[in-house]
Amino acid sequence: MQFEQKFILPVDRERAWEFMMDIPALSTCMPGVQGFEALDDRNFTGSMVVKVGPISINMDAKATIETRDDTAYEAVMSIQGNDRRIGGAVRGKMGLKLREIGPVETEVNVSTDVSVLGKIGQFGFSIMKKKADDMLDQFVGRIRERLAQGDQPVAPSAGGGGGRSGGAAVPAAHGPEARAPRMSCGGKPWLISRTGRSLRRSAGG
Repeated sequence: MQFEQKFILPVDRERAWEFMMDIPALSTCMPGVQGFEALDDRNFTGSMVVKVGPISINMDAKATIETRDDTAYEAVMSIQGNDRRIGGAVRGKMGLKLREIGPVETEVNVSTDVSVLGKIGQFGFSIMKKKADDMLDQFVGRIRERLAQGDQPVAPSAGGGGGRSGGAAVPAAHGPEARAPRMSCGGKPWLISRTGRSLRRSAGG
């Protein structure tokens, strides 16, 4: 399965890149992550819990930064996850590219190619795509909160299966635009609600 996603972060490109490359810090924004730590500069390990349909998936995960270009602001990561309990696995690669669109605005382009194996693979593309989009929505919202609060830990939302922050809860941003990732549509950035409806064309679009 292949996914192409874009969203806007309200910080300069250098600051966005620094945070996106801090995998342990970034992982605290991902729904379901139970903890991620560095083995070395390029290898990271952790675990996460994700519910897809009626199945709760408990994966031991590993992420590796395969290539990193601090000049072009591009990186490629490989991702592996195994749930021995249900005999399922996830293998994938994620490409990351940051583009400066303003002094304090950075467009993040994410391309993901994922193979789902075992029992997890029984779900169709539409179900997996919806789950991925929902997780991205929460992921981007938490990154924005983290950056807005000066890179303080973001507490998981109730019932969301989020990661452990180890710090005090950070107040959520207000309004639908505060959490909604911007996706490109016809070359124009749009704000997308969690239901997928367009809220409005973003400023400058």
